[in-house]
Amino acid sequence: MEFPFDEHKAELTEMLNIGGATKNKLHVSGVFHKCFVEVDEQGTEAAASTAIWGDCEEDCIIDDSPPPPRIDFVADHPFMFIIREEKSGLEVFAKCCASLEKVDLRNCGKITDKGLEVLAKSCVYLVEIDLGECQRVTDKGLEGLSKYCASLEKADIRCCKKITDKGLEVLAKSCASLENVDLTDCQGITDSGISFLIQNCSSIHSLGVSDCGYVTGTGFVGCPKTLTKVDATNMFKLTTEGIKAIVSGGGIQSLSLSGNAINNEAVITISKSCPLLKSLQLKSCHEVQLEGWKAIGLYCRNLVDLHVVECRNLCDQGLKALCYGCNKLCYLFVDRWSYFTVKLFKRERPDVYLLGLD
Repeated sequence: MEFPFDEHKAELTEMLNIGGATKNKLHVSGVFHKCFVEVDEQGTEAAASTAIWGDCEEDCIIDDSPPPPRIDFVADHPFMFIIREEKSGLEVFAKCCASLEKVDLRNCGKITDKGLEVLAKSCVYLVEIDLGECQRVTDKGLEGLSKYCASLEKADIRCCKKITDKGLEVLAKSCASLENVDLTDCQGITDSGISFLIQNCSSIHSLGVSDCGYVTGTGFVGCPKTLTKVDATNMFKLTTEGIKAIVSGGGIQSLSLSGNAINNEAVITISKSCPLLKSLQLKSCHEVQLEGWKAIGLYCRNLVDLHVVECRNLCDQGLKALCYGCNKLCYLFVDRWSYFTVKLFKRERPDVYLLGLD
C-alpha cells in the first residue's frame, strides 16, 4: 500500500469535512499501531489501538460538525485466540494451559508428531483430543501423546492415513481408560489393532471403524459389554463372522452397518444378541430378506430408531413385521414407502414418526 502515503497521488481529502480550498491533497504521513495479548489459565485479555495522522503542505480548516452517533459493539460470544508456531504446528499457548482437558485440532494440516508430543507434554491432564484429518500425524505422534496423557478417554483420529496398528496398540496400552475411539477411514488399521484395543481398554463404549478397508470385524471378538455403540459402514471386507464378533459383548445399543455381508443370518444374530439395541441403521443391505425383517420385529423390543436405506428386499410384509413388532419404535426412516405400509403404520402405529415420505 503506497498511494495513501504519496502527497501527489493520495486522494484522502474527501474523507474529511475540510472547509476552504486547498491545492495539496491530504495524505497519510504516519501510522502507529499497538496491540496487547495475554493468555493464561484465567482467560484471554487483548487490546489494540491504531492511530493514523495526515498532512498537507498548506493549512486546512477542519469542519467542527458534530461527530457521528455512538455505536456500541458488544462481543458476547466465546472465541479462541491462537498463536501458531509454524515449524511444528503447535499451539504455543498450550504451554500456559497445563490444566487443559479437551483440545480440538480437526483439519489442522500442519500439526506434526513433534508438535503433538510437545502439546501432550504440556497438557498431561488431557481427556479428549480430536485429530481428525491431521494428515501429518503418524504412529510416532500417537506414541508421544500416549507417553504423557495416560488419562485420555476420547480419541478421534478419523482420516489419519498414516496411523497403523502399531500406533493404535501403543495408544491402547498406555491409555487403558479410553472410552470413545473414532478410527473412521484409517486405512492402516486392521483386525489386529482393533483386537488389541478391545482387549486393553475394558471400559470402551464407542468405536467407529467405518470406511476401514482392511477390517473384517473379527477383531471385536471378546468385546466387553460396555461397548454400546459401533459405526461400521462402507467396510468392504466386513464378514458375517465379523458382525457376530461385533455384537458378541451383548451391550450394543447403537449400530450402523452397510453392505452385502449383512444378510438374514447376520440380522438374526444382531436381533437375538442385542437385547438393549435402541438405534439401528442399515444401508445397502440387499441380502436381508423377509426372514431378517421379521427377526428385527420379533426380538428388538427396545428399538427406538430404525433407518433402512437402499435395502431393495425390504417389502411390505417386512414393514408389516416391523409395525407389529418393535413396540418401542418411535422413528422409522425408509427411502421407499408404499401406500399400503403408510396407511398401515398410521392406523396401527400412530406413535411412530415416519421419515422419508415424499
